[in-house]
Amino acid sequence: MKTKIIIGLITILNLSTAFAETIKRKDEDEKSKERLFQATVIPGFGTSNGAAEMYQNKLSFNLFAGSEYSFEGFEMGGFYNVDKSDITGVQIAGFGNSAGGSAIGLQLGGFNNIVKGELTGAQISGFLNYAGDSTKGWQLSGFTNISKGNIKGSQISGFANISTEDIKGAQISGFVNVSNNSKGLQMAGFVNKSNEINGMQWSGFLNKAKTVKGVQVGIINIADSVKSGATIGLINIVKSGLVQFATENNDVTDVNLVFRSGTKTLYTILSAGVETKEEFIWSYGVGLGTQHNFNNNVFGNIELSSHAINTSEGHSDDLNLLNRFNLNIGYQIARKLSLNAGPVLNIYVTRVVDPETKKYGTVGLAEKTFFNKTYSGTNLKMWIGYSVSLKF
Repeated sequence: MKTKIIIGLITILNLSTAFAETIKRKDEDEKSKERLFQATVIPGFGTSNGAAEMYQNKLSFNLFAGSEYSFEGFEMGGFYNVDKSDITGVQIAGFGNSAGGSAIGLQLGGFNNIVKGELTGAQISGFLNYAGDSTKGWQLSGFTNISKGNIKGSQISGFANISTEDIKGAQISGFVNVSNNSKGLQMAGFVNKSNEINGMQWSGFLNKAKTVKGVQVGIINIADSVKSGATIGLINIVKSGLVQFATENNDVTDVNLVFRSGTKTLYTILSAGVETKEEFIWSYGVGLGTQHNFNNNVFGNIELSSHAINTSEGHSDDLNLLNRFNLNIGYQIARKLSLNAGPVLNIYVTRVVDPETKKYGTVGLAEKTFFNKTYSGTNLKMWIGYSVSLKF
């Protein structure tokens, strides 16, 4: 995906910098001259003869498009501004701006802004911002930001942010963020990718990093290792972490399949279960847990989970949640096999009412409770149960 995005953007960059590429560069050590003002309709028609004159303008106005050497102050173009060398100040164009050297200040373009050297300041465009070296400041675009050097600042875009080096700050996009190493925040609507994250990755779907020192929050989180912090999602794949399946029996549902993923410090629980002895009950739930090792073979788990309770009639539209607080002790039988058991505090919250008996809750559930109260049509029951599981 990253390769396809970069290829497409390079094509745009080549088209938008066509003016600059037609000018043969003189000796870089040759000092430019200063000029207060220039005005051009298109390159070759105006008070300036273009970049070949080697002038650094204080004020530069291009009715349609201009091709100048540099400016220090202000430049405005109706369509496009091109400067061969460094620029300092504010550059505004209806379509795009391009600087062949470094830029200090602000580039504001309706479509794109390009700096081939370092950027210190801000780029704001409707589609694309590009910096060919390090960035100190902001890149804000409607579609994509690209920086080919280290970033101290932020990239904010509607679609993608790409940093080929490290970023210290924030990447915020509607779809994808990519960086070498990230110190700060990566927030994307779909995917975040970084070699090392020192801070937070937050996405609508996938976070991927080799090393995590902080927090990953997404539906799927992938990491080689979590040095500090946690991965929080439905599925957490940590190479040096915890990926575990289990079969479980408890006082509510006889047969349960459970998947745990993350790290021993904090892992996610996905579960599904059925009860067929009396009334048919099926459930699904999510939760969080932590594990503490007492020695090589004995460990303890603390888990909190929430389960939707349903019957043979289908999914319940009314509130019908069973919340479970587990305290389990486990014994490691083999490398990938352990036996766990312990008490469970069940907290049942429901608005389901039997039309005949007027009793709250699913039939066959919560028969022996030590707490049973109803508040404004919501019933709360509590009782002590158990769970026994085989993990592998």
